[in-house]
Amino acid sequence: MYINLSQTDFDGTETDLYLGKISGEKSHGTITLSLNPFKESVSMVLTDPAGFENANILNVTGQIMLTQKIVGQTNIFDMNTLPNGVYYLQLTGKSSITKKIIKF
Repeated sequence: MYINLSQTDFDGTETDLYLGKISGEKSHGTITLSLNPFKESVSMVLTDPAGFENANILNVTGQIMLTQKIVGQTNIFDMNTLPNGVYYLQLTGKSSITKKIIKF
């Protein structure tokens, strides 16, 4: 099973960031993160959200800063209260994946 991660920039330019193998019984399609880097919030679109139950935002030391249930294909993470820096978006459930996101 493979997953394709892409990014959409402020100007609408899409960039493929990652193609990798995931565990589980089926592929979960494409995960698109918009905007990354971001200022206040990051939006995640899953073409197939089955298999993922929760999303955690972790700081660089692994501390959970935000937890949110995955509800449907589009999920928005409001990170307005967090300081600028590097974070990790971790999707968990039957399958799991972790991606780096940057707040500026």
